[in-house]
Amino acid sequence: MKIILLWLCLSASVSAGERQTIDLSKQVTLTELIKAGLTGSPSIAIKHAEWKAIVERYPQAKALQDPILRYDYFGESVETRVGPQVQRLMISQSFPFPGTLKTKAKLAATDIAIKQLEYDLAVREFIVKLKVIYYEIVYLQSAIEISKQNQQLLSHFAKEAKTEYAKGSLNLNSLLKAETQAAQIQYDIVLLTELKTLELSKLYLLVNLSEKSKLGSFKMDALRLQKRSYKDYEKLAQNNRQEIKVATLKLEKAEKKIKLATLKTRPKFTLFSSYVETDEAEMPVADSGKDPWTVGIGFTIPIWYSKNKAVRREAKYMRQKAANEKVLVENKTSLQLKTLLFKLRNSRRLITLYDKTLIPHAKHALDISENKEKSAKKDLSQLVETQGIWLNFNLARLRAVIDYQQTLAKLESLTAVSLTKERK
Repeated sequence: MKIILLWLCLSASVSAGERQTIDLSKQVTLTELIKAGLTGSPSIAIKHAEWKAIVERYPQAKALQDPILRYDYFGESVETRVGPQVQRLMISQSFPFPGTLKTKAKLAATDIAIKQLEYDLAVREFIVKLKVIYYEIVYLQSAIEISKQNQQLLSHFAKEAKTEYAKGSLNLNSLLKAETQAAQIQYDIVLLTELKTLELSKLYLLVNLSEKSKLGSFKMDALRLQKRSYKDYEKLAQNNRQEIKVATLKLEKAEKKIKLATLKTRPKFTLFSSYVETDEAEMPVADSGKDPWTVGIGFTIPIWYSKNKAVRREAKYMRQKAANEKVLVENKTSLQLKTLLFKLRNSRRLITLYDKTLIPHAKHALDISENKEKSAKKDLSQLVETQGIWLNFNLARLRAVIDYQQTLAKLESLTAVSLTKERK
């Protein structure tokens, strides 16, 4: 999953709150939906705005505080030797301890890097959610098609069963079995159709599509079985997963905050200058009416040691928190990786089981039943039962394929890379 490349698709974002309209009436592909989502998803737009907002903190972090300009007017003039003072103008500028601004700038840069990773994470999570919904719709779409094909066959069997029962060549149990199977598959089609409608609603909301958008049939991606080992996936996750990178940056940020906390307990300096306007003295003296000016320096005295120590201790505890959070993220990643790999391997085993054993056997049994049905030794009850087994095996095999695709998408979320280029 190339996050940076996918980010480029965001260049044509729609305005806030506006749902986009797309026309994929011929065929829906995952690539087209991802492109539409990256330009229209509010969740991605939110993270993008947060990232850009944090970028604007960098020039704020490395800048000095605004200087203070002060003006005093003497309502009651102070008489001096050279004349009465009328008004005074003063300007001052504060400076933190050397190294403070540099450290603040580094902290701001770390925050920017964290927000960029969180934006990449939002893009990644969006794609994973989209893939899971997409593959679920593919399953429901295919399951409806398979069920409708079998509905036609079972309807034919049910009619034939009624005819045979009327002739007395078929018992009541066989007739009821044929009609029950036909009714059950009709219920399944209704259920699958409603589930598909629900998944489509999720898709529309996730991608931010308007009701005018047209979506045709969903294309099934080619099944690409994985051959990597646990160590391979673990290495990919450690090197690429945004959550681990964010945890690492937060630990670095906590270490910088320890340094900043120490700098904050150091003296802060203030330079100031003043100018006083003076009128002419009533008595003629030397320097009469001369305007005095001053320059000076001030600094804070960090004498409250308990407060200063508390500032440093707080920063160190936050560093411990960040270090433990990093370990927690790594442990969770390892556990999630093992769980997903188990599901991936189990789905693959099921696919192999259905492809090489169960479906061929069910097809063979179905062929035998169909041949019997055509011969004098017809057994409609067995044919209906065998047809149901064959249908269930095909649907179960389809479910295993979709589970594999969905698990692979979640595995891509853990490794933060595309895994679908690998072929068996």
